Amino acid sequence: MSVTRFGLTSSGRYLVVRIVIPDRPGRLAHIVRVIAAEHANVLAVTHYREGRSIGVLETEAELTLETRGEEHSRHLVEALVSEGFTVHRLR
Repeated sequence: MSVTRFGLTSSGRYLVVRIVIPDRPGRLAHIVRVIAAEHANVLAVTHYREGRSIGVLETEAELTLETRGEEHSRHLVEALVSEGFTVHRLR
């Protein structure tokens, strides 16, 4: 399994992003819909409410996504940003 994960990571098929989310019902679901519309696969979601440098009315999620490669990853980040989300790509 770790060899496969290494191969996917080195080929740019894994994308890890941190997204600041307005703390309102349905916003995380909206992010997942954008990801699905871009034909990426959600592998993991970690949702944070405390312990981060975020506003009182914000949360933060770290998502691990599987994409078709680097170009697809860039396009996916652009789609999330165009929806008004603050996206930080992690390496």
